[in-house]
Amino acid sequence: MTCGKQKVISLQFQLTYEYSTKDTLFIDGIPFTHTHYADSIRYENKLPTNVLIIAEMNEKQVKEPTNQIAMGRALGIHLRNTGDYQLLRAPELITTGKLTFERKDGKAIEMCFPNNYGMTILKND
Repeated sequence: MTCGKQKVISLQFQLTYEYSTKDTLFIDGIPFTHTHYADSIRYENKLPTNVLIIAEMNEKQVKEPTNQIAMGRALGIHLRNTGDYQLLRAPELITTGKLTFERKDGKAIEMCFPNNYGMTILKND
């Protein structure tokens, strides 16, 4: 597990990595686990895997590939909904999937993730 603290974090998910339901990202102790089911992302602290199941009927599944923007947006929405974080540079999130955020109270954010996790921590300007 790799951990670090920063006041402002910029990150971007990498689709060359195969996300698993066992992969968990921790932000200030809050776990964000990947899931294959689109419905779970809306109601739980879940992030998409590379392919999402968007519907099931008669034991058949409708699947849709995910991208960096969807992954970044899902995490951004969860963080914003806690009320503790502020999202910065929204246009970058919408166009590239680069998520930049900070705590509203100005404290450093602690983030932990598995070694070799498919995410890049980007330098802030």
